Amino acid sequence: MNPRFTFNKAEHLKSGKLIRSLFEKPDFYFFEHPLRLNFLIQSQEKRSFYPARVLFSVSKRNFKRAVDRNRIKRLLREVYRKNRHILEEILSSDNKSLCITLGYVGKELPNYKDLDDKLFRLFQRLRKEWPNF
Repeated sequence: MNPRFTFNKAEHLKSGKLIRSLFEKPDFYFFEHPLRLNFLIQSQEKRSFYPARVLFSVSKRNFKRAVDRNRIKRLLREVYRKNRHILEEILSSDNKSLCITLGYVGKELPNYKDLDDKLFRLFQRLRKEWPNF
């Protein structure tokens, strides 16, 4: 299967209720400094067309300038777009979907290579532990 490297608007997580619950009480989370991956597992009846919907967040406390926050979010979107086929492989066998927040918690500006490695590790960890959910 040839993975599609797109990130459509429908894949963005926009529901205020879901976003609030992801930050207050996520089902599970993984941490690989400087990334934190929170997620909620949704059942089949609430499943959207896409297996995962994502929100990217960067702390205003750590990055005062909006240009820095926007640059980090742009990098996160690109890294996610390139690695999301791993999530699709995990979720293709189940009748479940995920709502995800991918937060950057570091204090210095990242580079693409580091973020790519960290997100790949997070997704591999999720793949390894997915049967336990």
